[in-house]
This record gives sequence, structure tokens and C-alpha cells, in this order.
Amino acid sequence: MPLFEIAGVHKAFGGIRALNGVDLSITTTGTYGLIGPNGAGKTTLFDIITGLQAPEHGTITFDDRDITGWSAHRLHALGVVRTFQECRVFPEKTCLENMLFAVQKKPLAAAIGQAFWRSTAHLRAGVDEARRLLDLVRLSQYEDHPADALSFGQKRLLELATIYMRQPRLLLFDEPASGVNPALLDTLRTFILRMREEQDALLILVEHNMEFIMDVSDHIVVMHQGAVLEEGAPDTVQSSQRVIDAYLG
Repeated sequence: MPLFEIAGVHKAFGGIRALNGVDLSITTTGTYGLIGPNGAGKTTLFDIITGLQAPEHGTITFDDRDITGWSAHRLHALGVVRTFQECRVFPEKTCLENMLFAVQKKPLAAAIGQAFWRSTAHLRAGVDEARRLLDLVRLSQYEDHPADALSFGQKRLLELATIYMRQPRLLLFDEPASGVNPALLDTLRTFILRMREEQDALLILVEHNMEFIMDVSDHIVVMHQGAVLEEGAPDTVQSSQRVIDAYLG
């Protein structure tokens, strides 16, 4: 029984066919890299998985549930989270507040939010975990600084750390390495590999940085012209003549 399955997904925008019968079956957790030239349909596929777009045909199944068209709220409850190409953090909130907000069940008034988290014994473990993750992305010294004081790459690291606070089951990262400088890219790579070992989750990431995605992925899926062209281990995909002709070459 597949853990995650995309079956016969089609999507067109006017006369442009973005997805042309995407089929993909994933049976285990791990890190799956999704690559392909611009216009291959990668972001559109993410939009359909997360309910931002509706497919013309086809279904998305996760954990034996048909999640096609589910709202973001229902997906979050199931443990499905997604990033976008633009970084999304709360710029006026501190790094620690951003981390803790990720696991709040209900919004708290800004004036009492930090006091609530720090004074409630039951939630001190959450604060400890937030600080541990901030340390892993080398942001410990900024925990009381507003996120807006960070560089773009640091904001991206903060965003990903907040996601792992939720202990998600299915993560969809859209170009996490884009705009991240080389020094921070090493931190990002190490963090993703570390969380791969710590949390039993399925991570699917779209990325154009070939060195990065080959380093962090267990399995590579190549899209071309709205469909899956090739899939396999990173070494297998990189040596595929079909992939070289369509994309890597």
C-alpha cells in the first residue's frame, strides 16, 4: 500500500497543459527530490497536492486517504505542510515566538503570548525544543531578535525550523535553497539531513540547485512536459540519457 500516491493528475491553464497525467507512487518515508526544467509542472503539482488548485482529473492519496482538494486546515491536521518560493515568517515576531507560534492550537494575544509559553510548565518542553532547533540552524543568538533582522537565508532557515516544530508527516519544500548563500546552504543541508534521521516523515522538495538536491535526496523524480520522465536513486538519474537530454544536459 503506497504511503503517498499521485494518480493520473491533469491540469491545464487555458491552452497550456501544465500537468499531463502525473503518476507517482511512494511507499516509504524519506527525502524525494523533484526536479525538471522550468514549466515542467513542479509547482503546479505542489499546488494541487495542497489544494490551491483543483485537478481536472486524477487523485492525491496520503496515508490511505484521498486528500484531493482538501483545505489547508484539514491538511495541517493530517500533518501535511508546505513552503513557498517566497519565505514566510512573522517579521515583527522574535525567532523564538515564530517557533512557538507554529505549534499553537489557537492564536494568543500578542501581549500575553510569550508569557503564556514561558510560564506554563506543560509547554516548557516546547520552548526547549524550539531552542534546540534554533541551535541546529545556528540562530540561537537571535532568539529574542525580530525575524525581520535576519538575512533572507536566515529567514529561510527559521521558516524550516518552525515547520519541524510541528513534527509533520508530509513536507513539501518549494526551492528551499533559492537565495541562500553558500555558508548558510551548508547549514540548511546539514539540518535537512539531521531531521531526516530524527523524524519519520516524507519530504518532497523542488529544487534547481542540483548539487544540493542530489546530496539530500534518497530518491529523485524528474518531471518533463507535465509528466514524470524518470525516477530513481540520485546516481541513476544523473546518468540517465533521457534526463541528460531533457534537463541536466
